[in-house]
Amino acid sequence: RFYNMGEVEVYDVAGDGSVAVGLVSNGPGVPVSGFTWTEAGGSIAFDLDHPTTESGALWCVSGDGLVVGGSASDPAWSSNRGFTWSAANGLVLPDDAPGGSESPYPQGLSSDGSVACGVARDTDGDVGARWAPALTTLGRLGAGDWSRATSLSGDGSVLAGFSNRDSTGGDIEATRWTEA
Repeated sequence: RFYNMGEVEVYDVAGDGSVAVGLVSNGPGVPVSGFTWTEAGGSIAFDLDHPTTESGALWCVSGDGLVVGGSASDPAWSSNRGFTWSAANGLVLPDDAPGGSESPYPQGLSSDGSVACGVARDTDGDVGARWAPALTTLGRLGAGDWSRATSLSGDGSVLAGFSNRDSTGGDIEATRWTEA
């Protein structure tokens, strides 16, 4: 159970169910915060340990529960930034996509957290991405103008998501990417 946390949204759970992540809002005008939950520790606001971070959310957790991925707002950065964090490596910011204006946002992590997938922004708009740690954009279908990678296999070699096939916004299709 989540107690005294305000409005809570859970986005992901570790493979064994031991860790959950998401965001919490404590009311209008109050920045959202990422949180982790464990049975032993309960709900804990996630602190990036970055002195000027204003708000953030956790979108995913590795299968082993040791790495979390999210996004945060910080005046020191030019825009919201995606990140991964672990006790072993601290805060890791991925590279921007070529010509991009925002860093990638992770939406999925491999079992050990070494590979992330999500969405980046390049010169043509939003595009599915994979990083481990180098960033690779995954392209778009047909004449589509956006794509997203939302989940990946345990070893990070197969990604799934969706993309539009044309710029009208319709005709959305599921997609699967592999390293091959």
